[in-house]
Amino acid sequence: EAFDGLALQPVEARSRARMNQIIAMLDAYAYRAMVWDVAVERLEKTMPDEALIGNGLRQAATVLKALSSLKAEGPWLLGAQLTLADLHAA
Repeated sequence: EAFDGLALQPVEARSRARMNQIIAMLDAYAYRAMVWDVAVERLEKTMPDEALIGNGLRQAATVLKALSSLKAEGPWLLGAQLTLADLHAA
């Protein structure tokens, strides 16, 4: 069966905008801080840069707090429906 990305996008304009906002926040603020500045630095470097890791953790805490404030009631970021935002975060 072919992947249907449209099935993972909310129909309502406000929910679709929220999904896009979450994806943009993950791209702009979460990925580099959590993956490169923390995980890669800690797990792959012989002598990790502790200052970089500390800054990454602070930025990660800020973005996770912001994302938590956007999360709807329910098991997924936008509530009851699994969306592209959830898959992007994963």
